[in-house]
Amino acid sequence: MNFADEFAKLQDYRQAEVERLEAKVVEPLKTYGTIVKMKRDDLKATLTARNREAKQLTQLERTRQRNPSDRHVISQAETELQRAAMDASRTSRHLEETINNFERQKMKDI
Repeated sequence: MNFADEFAKLQDYRQAEVERLEAKVVEPLKTYGTIVKMKRDDLKATLTARNREAKQLTQLERTRQRNPSDRHVISQAETELQRAAMDASRTSRHLEETINNFERQKMKDI
């Protein structure tokens, strides 16, 4: 009977250890799923901004080739390219900061 009681206490202690480990390790790891999903969305936004910048550059070059004397249309295309370039650089900077923060947090958690 004493052996069975001691063994039951040992099992209870082990179960408590497992629950503590789950609370310390598993729960924080669960949050990484949503964090990674958000970072993936940030990456998509950055790639979209870069693609838009490339399209604006291509459109500017086409406009310069088709209408080299129409300064109004060319200046509008240049303005759109500048906006797209600024948006792309802003989202790239934001993504870089986000990734650095994520990596710092990951290292801290590990």
